[in-house]
Amino acid sequence: MDGWPADCREQLQETPKEKGRGKGKGKSTDTYWDHPVVDHGALSAATLQREADGLEWTFLAENDAGKSPSRLAVRVLMIYRTQARAERQPCRNTVRILLYLPPPQMKFLHTYYPDADIPIEVVREEITEDTRYKRKIRQFDPYASKMLETFSLPRGFRAQVPCLAFPMGESLRDLNISALLFSKRGQVTLDATARPVHTFQTPIQQIVASRAWAIVGVRTYASTTLLAVKTPSAGSFTYETSQLVTIGSSDVGERHIVDLIIPGLAQSLALFVNDKGAIHRCIAPYGTKNTYLLYTPLTPDEYIDDDFCRIAYWDDEESCLLLSARSAKRIDFRMKDSAMDLYRTRREGELLTHSEGLIADHTGRLVTTHSIVWIDERNPYRPLLSVKHGRHPERTLSTQTVIVGGVPLTCLTSRQNGLVTVYDVSNADGRIYAHAPAYNLPALHADGRNFGHVFFQHPLDYGQRRLSALDMAERGSIHLLNLELLSADEEEDSIQIENAAKAAWPADVQALEARAQASRADNGPLAGRSYREANMRPIYDSMSQLRFYSTCCSCKMQDLFREEVPEDPDAVYDLLDSMPLFWQAQNAPIEHALTTFDIAYRSGSEPADASRNDILTQSVLNSKRGFRALMQDRIPLAQLKRAAPMHLDISPFLRQFTPNMKEDLEQTLESLKNYDLSSDDDRPAPSYRYESEAREQLLLDLSLSSQIFLPQRVQSVEAPSLDNAFETMSLAAGAMSLNDAQPGQVKFGFLRPSGKDPVDIYAGVVNPALPRPEPTEATGYPFGVRLLLGEWEVGTDPWKYSYQDPYSMELGSQPLDSLFTQSQRLAANPLFPPVIMPAAPAPPAIIPAKALNRTIPLTRYRTGGVAEQQELLGFGTQLLDDEPGSSQMPMTSTQVLPGPYGGRPPGPKKSVKKRIGGF
Repeated sequence: MDGWPADCREQLQETPKEKGRGKGKGKSTDTYWDHPVVDHGALSAATLQREADGLEWTFLAENDAGKSPSRLAVRVLMIYRTQARAERQPCRNTVRILLYLPPPQMKFLHTYYPDADIPIEVVREEITEDTRYKRKIRQFDPYASKMLETFSLPRGFRAQVPCLAFPMGESLRDLNISALLFSKRGQVTLDATARPVHTFQTPIQQIVASRAWAIVGVRTYASTTLLAVKTPSAGSFTYETSQLVTIGSSDVGERHIVDLIIPGLAQSLALFVNDKGAIHRCIAPYGTKNTYLLYTPLTPDEYIDDDFCRIAYWDDEESCLLLSARSAKRIDFRMKDSAMDLYRTRREGELLTHSEGLIADHTGRLVTTHSIVWIDERNPYRPLLSVKHGRHPERTLSTQTVIVGGVPLTCLTSRQNGLVTVYDVSNADGRIYAHAPAYNLPALHADGRNFGHVFFQHPLDYGQRRLSALDMAERGSIHLLNLELLSADEEEDSIQIENAAKAAWPADVQALEARAQASRADNGPLAGRSYREANMRPIYDSMSQLRFYSTCCSCKMQDLFREEVPEDPDAVYDLLDSMPLFWQAQNAPIEHALTTFDIAYRSGSEPADASRNDILTQSVLNSKRGFRALMQDRIPLAQLKRAAPMHLDISPFLRQFTPNMKEDLEQTLESLKNYDLSSDDDRPAPSYRYESEAREQLLLDLSLSSQIFLPQRVQSVEAPSLDNAFETMSLAAGAMSLNDAQPGQVKFGFLRPSGKDPVDIYAGVVNPALPRPEPTEATGYPFGVRLLLGEWEVGTDPWKYSYQDPYSMELGSQPLDSLFTQSQRLAANPLFPPVIMPAAPAPPAIIPAKALNRTIPLTRYRTGGVAEQQELLGFGTQLLDDEPGSSQMPMTSTQVLPGPYGGRPPGPKKSVKKRIGGF
């Protein structure tokens, strides 16, 4: 086979110990390439090829080899949910596990092993290590492999019965074998059965079948068992199995088996490889088990990394392909220590994940985390080519190559998700080509983890142009997808999906499904919660740029930047003229606050695309001329403020939540440029204009929403005069008593609560002897609410309010008039000392700021006597309407007051007699 241009000179490779020394530390030294690499969308290898007329250029990734490309098309999709296991959600909060798991473990140890003295630190360390290991194998488990396999059973002289082997049960310990039938329409169906053929002690990790014989190898956690499958007898639908041999860890050097192949020959019944790369052969003549060590790696360091080792077929039974995380070696059992390197990874972070042996086209495949490598049997030390798959860094990738209609198709699958990618790479005219770009098959089920894929061609399909894809979801359901190969000139039909009806299932399968549904744990509403977090910000950022670039460069660029509604200059000017007359032109009363945008929207004509939400509806002012009117100060805000009953500017409030909003319009427009896209040479010019218009409209919207207009002024509700008289009397009585008065009735202004029945907030009093007031409109609100609102006067400017702590004030530091409310100033000051009245026991009250002096009796010393009393009573025989009446008649007080004179004014000072001299 002719090769593509490459650098095949031998060059020394840097050993792992030499890497990182000197000046070249951390740099890759791979400056040569020995095979072409195909990256679809980029330039590939090219060479001159001799033709009849001379030399012509031919390319690796182009269809110029004379071969018509073919692709798989979906004909019918069959889905069989043969069984459903309870979904096990992994633990995502490790910290919570470490904090709360040790106490139950310690309780178990103390209960069943009271004599064992195990500290809690040891238990916590073991649980921590177990949690870390579970999280590690959730990402990649080197011991897990494909658990889905097909094989054929002989029936009669030349007939064969294809079967599917897969695990079942809640713990995956049961082996199920079901037949694959071929219908008259050329579709493959699964004849599912609910009865397992064999049950193991531990869960199944891998299922492998022989190519030539009806032998199935099952690897579990504990051991590996080889089973011989027999064709069911007449009248029986259950396959029978007989156990041939069981291989334990003691048979392979006290290590765990990680992979096996079954040639099914007398000389080699099965080949095993353990987690250290040692290969063992098992034969069973006359039912006697014998194991032999065939190969031991000389440099075991490359196998100690993560116990990843795989084995695959090669040209005959005396050789195989051994795969580790870093290298692929060809092992010849006829020679001692005859390991020859076929491929070794060179890129940083590149690891091998799967190896596929030789097929009919004499080529093998190696899968890495970066690409798929094709190897020729005749020259295996130089790869033919590699194709990048773009799935880095998945380590569960594997390939399976099937020949459909004479075309070898390589299918790339993963156990992490259900994505299946098909590569059409084969030989043509003595040289290998990538005939068509890679394409994906339809998803068999919802994207998620699975236990493996298998691609199957039924032996009754004589044309061999059909292919069936099967996979097993993590919950245990089997999914089947029937495919058909179409050439380039054939049209692909529409996808036909047929779900397997439950009525067509056998009775035992339906009973199994019923038991599975009944055994699921009922976790309630919390079962539907998801604890996955993903940062979508980089995706949205990239999409925002791509949206501008792609739409601007498309053929419909003029339609995108074209004005949807042409502007009418007269409509904008008419709107600006009609806005000052908005309050006079309103016929129906307005019951809620309006912004400048609402006034502009209601002043103009009804738009064609009216919306239930006004802010989502464009008006005439939302245009270029509206923006110019804003910048030229032509929007009549001053007239609207004067005509409105009340106006409020909320721009300071908006600036707290919008940092880019400044006091000046020019500064705000300049600040909004921070959200512009980065300038690029490839960016089209119309995108700049579209960006500038969006910035101007945003500034216009912010400005129109910063002014609030109220249809009525906020003012306090005037109570009736009779209520004022009663309130004045109650305040006067409270000032003369030592009992703390309850806060008064709550008064509301512009905003009022919805009308509801008053709630008795004292219904929870424990002591029934205490007086319980009736719930009224005044006492229907909690004590703290009434006390707080009692200090607030409706209509007061909130910016001028200052809080005064009543517990830190000193008596006499403020004028007496400032400690009284407006209603208290109308009440007459007491002329006589207060009368001490017995009060019922009550809890200590909270002292409001303005009512601090209410509980402190004030004594005023009067010296004017009757003249001062007459002055307080006023002139005339009747009291004026604005003067409150006295509750008691004036009389002489006989109470003794403190002081040297008992509260009475002292007498005049005696005059000193002057001595008259002269003698």
